[in-house]
Amino acid sequence: MAKAQEKDRDIQAFPTAITGLHIVPYQIHNSTLLYDVSTGLPRPLVPQTFQRQVFQSIHNLAHPSCKLTVRGEYSCENNLGLAVAKYQLIYFQVRGRGEAIRYLLEDNGIDYEEINCGPRENWFKEYKPKMAFGQVPCLKDNDLMLVQSNAILRYLARKHGLYGNTEEEATFIDILNDGVEDLRKTYTMMIYKNYEAGKDDFIASLPEQLQYME
Repeated sequence: MAKAQEKDRDIQAFPTAITGLHIVPYQIHNSTLLYDVSTGLPRPLVPQTFQRQVFQSIHNLAHPSCKLTVRGEYSCENNLGLAVAKYQLIYFQVRGRGEAIRYLLEDNGIDYEEINCGPRENWFKEYKPKMAFGQVPCLKDNDLMLVQSNAILRYLARKHGLYGNTEEEATFIDILNDGVEDLRKTYTMMIYKNYEAGKDDFIASLPEQLQYME
């Protein structure tokens, strides 16, 4: 880590930068590590190349981790080896707002159960009164019930180490997600209000809009 600190430009800039940090060197064996002691406790400055590893180690202490069993099933356990409840995704049997959440869960091997809240009569009687904003998709994580599809995506990304390694990377993920949302709104308006007259212009505009997502 000492060598990585020496190569990390941000860490090397800390001693001369105007921050609230108090950076001091500590000699450990034959290496010198830089620590922040502004809180009264020595905290090592973690180089960017180590940040994901450190995050995953801390994350696994607090959150369940999923692993593939010999039967090809995903099993979620905490660090004590105790089985934990898997997520429940409550939505209709359509792609819609739930599809991106399904993709994230499936692509990352995250165990979940999908609950169909239809048909219409069942939705209005059993589910809608229980949902914040009267909306689905809803992700249930033990006693926590989350709605708003983009909020669910960000929650899962943060919890499973999929939100980048730095604030900058997380911000670019937000930018991409919001760009997709803008494109989705344009598509929805065209489909439901201006399909026949607007579809050709929408298709023609896609290359320009999608180039920002490559």
